Amino acid sequence: MSASFDEKMKELEKIAEQIESGDLSLEASFQLFDAGMKLAGECEKKLAEYKKKIEIIKKES
Repeated sequence: MSASFDEKMKELEKIAEQIESGDLSLEASFQLFDAGMKLAGECEKKLAEYKKKIEIIKKES
């Protein structure tokens, strides 16, 4: 089951907080950064889908 947009955003926020804490090794920070970038990409894709749907709804009304 795929995580919802909101769940992905919460996970992205957690990752950012962990990286910003400065308590991680360089390797751990890099791994979290990589995971965060993937999540950000998934969120951007979902937002683009929503934008297209909104544009279609606006044209139809």
